[in-house]
Amino acid sequence: MNNLHKIIISLTFFFSFSLLFAQGFDEKFLTGLPKDVREDVLKELEVSQSSTEGSTVIERRPISKLKLEESQSERYGIDFFNSVQSSFMPINDPNINGDYILDFGDVLDVYYIGVLNQNLTMQISRDGSISLPKIGPVIISGLTLRQASSLIQAKIKASLTGVEGYITLSNLRDIQVLVTGESSYPGVYTLNGNSNLLHALNVSGGISENGSFRSIEIKRDGKTIKIVDLYDLIIFGNASFTHRLQSGDTIYVPPAKILARAGGGFNRTGIFEFKEGDTYKDLLTIVGGTSRAALSDNYLINTYNNGKFQTVDLNIVELLSREIVNDDSIYFEEYSIGTISLKGMVKFPGVYSITNNDTLSSIINRAGGYLDQAYTFGGQIYREKAKLLEKENNTNLYNDFIKYIVGSFNKGVIVDTTLPALLQELKNKEVSGRVRAEFNLNMIALNKELDTLLRDGDIIFIPKYDESIYVYGEVVSPGTTRYEYQNSLSDYVKFTGGLSPYADSSRIVVISPDGKPSIKSRNKLFNQQDSFDIYPGSVIYVPRDLNQVEGLRIAEVVAPIFSSLALSLASLSAIND
Repeated sequence: MNNLHKIIISLTFFFSFSLLFAQGFDEKFLTGLPKDVREDVLKELEVSQSSTEGSTVIERRPISKLKLEESQSERYGIDFFNSVQSSFMPINDPNINGDYILDFGDVLDVYYIGVLNQNLTMQISRDGSISLPKIGPVIISGLTLRQASSLIQAKIKASLTGVEGYITLSNLRDIQVLVTGESSYPGVYTLNGNSNLLHALNVSGGISENGSFRSIEIKRDGKTIKIVDLYDLIIFGNASFTHRLQSGDTIYVPPAKILARAGGGFNRTGIFEFKEGDTYKDLLTIVGGTSRAALSDNYLINTYNNGKFQTVDLNIVELLSREIVNDDSIYFEEYSIGTISLKGMVKFPGVYSITNNDTLSSIINRAGGYLDQAYTFGGQIYREKAKLLEKENNTNLYNDFIKYIVGSFNKGVIVDTTLPALLQELKNKEVSGRVRAEFNLNMIALNKELDTLLRDGDIIFIPKYDESIYVYGEVVSPGTTRYEYQNSLSDYVKFTGGLSPYADSSRIVVISPDGKPSIKSRNKLFNQQDSFDIYPGSVIYVPRDLNQVEGLRIAEVVAPIFSSLALSLASLSAIND
């Protein structure tokens, strides 16, 4: 189904919907609705009944993606622990390398092979030993798995002629570690014996907003045995801190001391942590240097000095040796690079890279200009932001109709057999995100303000000339007729058999090829001077006259809504595929 048909179906639904408002609905009506629409009606009915009973109803709206992004921390690395998958957690997987250090609680499978075949499962006891059959206790606590395997093999070979021994680790011990300092949730945590610092930080919720990523301490028996810089991992990919934890270890996350912001123009942006004595040469390394879109060789630094922020403009030589001060911010001028898709009647259609200064005329010229058959008046731009706004608007309109239905619940019912499908069409209607723009290059040349700035992700379509006029709604024979310059709105209505008995000639909707909608009054319908705004490719829609519906008492209320709906759909949808 093309966009034009969707508009007509939707508008037909809107203007026929008024019949139901006058009649109300019952259980038969509800069962005739699509499941998801029925659920929406029932939810609204529940809210309505709760409201009449005096209870307070709080409407819950989903948090937009934009708001979620705004609430995220600028601290580089904070989201690292929020984004890891559950498989990141340490699991009791005995398939580890030979460097694993054995201790009390680890479980081994011991195999005797040869003249004596025997398989035994043994747990390392508190004294650090296992008891081998026909050999006795062997202390292996504190040894690596590789060392313990060599020791046991040697013991078996020396004590039992014709027998060889092998061991495997079948289950890992549990350990308890204390995570303290600037962790999101400090406390004592139980992990398995194969856990390292990263696992412990993850189970404790990661590092807090004020915590340090650069100097995390692992303490054992009251002494700091290792200081870890997490930037080695999350920026440079060096996992050099795989030292396994032991029961009783403490992980201390100190507060960060020096924080500085890298703003626009760098490959990584955010608030980064630095050590005492670090210079901007270190910053450039951490942020991955300047982006490909850099515009100049000068850097702007906002630094806190004597109770206020000052701006310093430095070149690269001056910058590299400058020491970073807490709360510094550095920026580098850049231009943004995006892509747009250009389709239709241009010489070289395709995908083009753009900067934040590129306009519609510049991209048309880069594409070789229009072809002879191009219909620039019907040119179309589709934009994601407009699409989101249109979708939100349609959702609000749909919810308004649901509320109207519920408001008519106590009235009688006449069910339109086409209504369920039309309700579903409204609920699931695809949005286009069309943005009106001037496509005539001569007009743009005379007035640069008409030249539309392009945005990353824009889709531009230049249609072929369309000499048809589309007439739908309350006319005798809806369809298509040929455009003639001298013809007026009334002429095109007459070509389709004239108005039906239910037509509302005071609110005829005319949609120009550029997407601009307008409503023609009864006076203008038969005015022969109105032909100037009927263009090739236009759509004419004649709505139903609400006042002619017998018993309709809310026509004055819903009529403005219907007109608004017609305008919204027409102006935001593509007339040509």
